[in-house]
Amino acid sequence: MYIFQGIFDSIAISNYSEADCEASYDAATSPVMQGLRLVHVFFTCSGLLACSLFIFVLQHRSSRNLHINLRLSLTSLSVAACIACAQLLFTAIHGFIRTTSMDDRCNAIVDARTCAVIRWPVVLAIYATLAGIICLAIERTIATIRYRTYETHGSRKVSLLLIGAQWAISLAISFTSLFLRADDGYLHYCTVYISHPKSAVVSLSIMTVFEVSVLLFFASLLQINRRKQVREFVNCARHSLTERYQLLENIRMIHILIPSVMVHAALSIVGLGALLTVALIEKNMTPLSILHFAPYSELVLLVVPIYSIVSVVVAVGWNKQLSTAARTALPCLFGVPNEDERAREAQPPLLTSRDSREMQQESERHFGLLVKMWNK
Repeated sequence: MYIFQGIFDSIAISNYSEADCEASYDAATSPVMQGLRLVHVFFTCSGLLACSLFIFVLQHRSSRNLHINLRLSLTSLSVAACIACAQLLFTAIHGFIRTTSMDDRCNAIVDARTCAVIRWPVVLAIYATLAGIICLAIERTIATIRYRTYETHGSRKVSLLLIGAQWAISLAISFTSLFLRADDGYLHYCTVYISHPKSAVVSLSIMTVFEVSVLLFFASLLQINRRKQVREFVNCARHSLTERYQLLENIRMIHILIPSVMVHAALSIVGLGALLTVALIEKNMTPLSILHFAPYSELVLLVVPIYSIVSVVVAVGWNKQLSTAARTALPCLFGVPNEDERAREAQPPLLTSRDSREMQQESERHFGLLVKMWNK
């Protein structure tokens, strides 16, 4: 297991010489790095725009047919993606301006603690995304187990509580990572989130295992809810309208969530494979050899804004309800909806989240009529 040897070794140096300044300056101002910064600007702007528009669609009145918990959870995940894209955009623009106007070559040397602070928002966003996916799995599990009473007894409270837990956990982990990685000394180059390929391999491996497990768990929940729905149709007299509504919402929400989790897991595996390749090639990473890794790490970091773009495209393109909501909320991008879509939008959904007393009264009237017809 030589891959993991020296995984926690620091790549910071206590003092730097003229040779260190020259090497750091040449790496930071190379045409490859400047080109990668411009590529980062393009993709991060695109990711920031995509996530911002997705949040607008989720909060628009055209999305009222979607369950409030789904809208809150997807909004929370989109906010995390916006934070990561905004920080990467700032880092790329600042790095481009700084390197083009650099007079002293030793200014290319970066303080290790400053690098850790620059890295922190992206780390927060990545952990918030992972925690949000896990909280979504917990919320759907509660909705599946307690489908008889979940909709009428505080389903929104459960969602808000889990979103609060998502950000509390991600803040705690990211602050811990900040203090652990804030070494004394200086760095030849500061990469955002990825400072050492071996440490990144371990963290990405854990994240990938969690994401694949959650993906399989969502598939299992989908099958469980489908079986319950079949039993509900067979024994319809034993189920209230609230129970049938919740089973239908469980299936609809899981159908929307599975593609998003699949995209995140697939891109995590791509990043893991790329960093694992570097860890296998660079058996002994030194503070100076990190300069050879810098362009590669910046290329791997493109996974973050690409996820922000692809996840929105997949979510809107995969689900018909989200697609209709996006066309209604953003007619300038998708065109004006036709008359049939406007009519469906104007009509309230047949199954909506209503007051529990009203739903119980309607259920009693419905099954009372069935009993009278049966007695005749």
